[in-house]
Amino acid sequence: MMDVKILKSLELRIFKEVTYIKSISKAAENMGYVQSNITAHIKKLEAELNSTLLIRHNKGVNLTKEGEKLLYQAEKITNLLDNTSKYFKNTTKSLNIGATQSIAGYLLPQYLVEYQNKFPNISIAVHTFDQNNLIRQLINGQVDCIITNSSYNIEQAKQIFKYKEDLMIITPNLCKSIEDIIKFLIIVNNIKS
Repeated sequence: MMDVKILKSLELRIFKEVTYIKSISKAAENMGYVQSNITAHIKKLEAELNSTLLIRHNKGVNLTKEGEKLLYQAEKITNLLDNTSKYFKNTTKSLNIGATQSIAGYLLPQYLVEYQNKFPNISIAVHTFDQNNLIRQLINGQVDCIITNSSYNIEQAKQIFKYKEDLMIITPNLCKSIEDIIKFLIIVNNIKS
């Protein structure tokens, strides 16, 4: 039986990330921590609850029965904390955008400047994740919207718009086929003609 003490939000969030990813090292990478820090938080959580929550093996981790119980509660607790935090942040509006690193670095900057000029009182944060983590972040309410490279059918969300971008390859006259192109250095830019 779990001996419940005061659980910290960070430890519950770390626990959730580890269980979703099924890997301590990948969870550490996603959350921007070193692996030993994640391991220490999980061990502290297990000590506080006097329970083994994860079974560690060479391919990652699996939840124990006690871990499954905690995951269910952790989702409810962190959602309640997030909603409470949003309630108290009503005076400051914010927009949390999830995007891949390539989109965040290439496509978003020009649009964010325009958005910030139109809405200067809204705080914008961009969180970079891979495609699968973007979807999970959106479903869990950790970002307000995501910008992806592909269309997804997500039951809890809807696609607002789709943007097609023209791609043009300009080569020297001696290139006669795609095979000829791969011999050259490719430079990509977004200069408007």
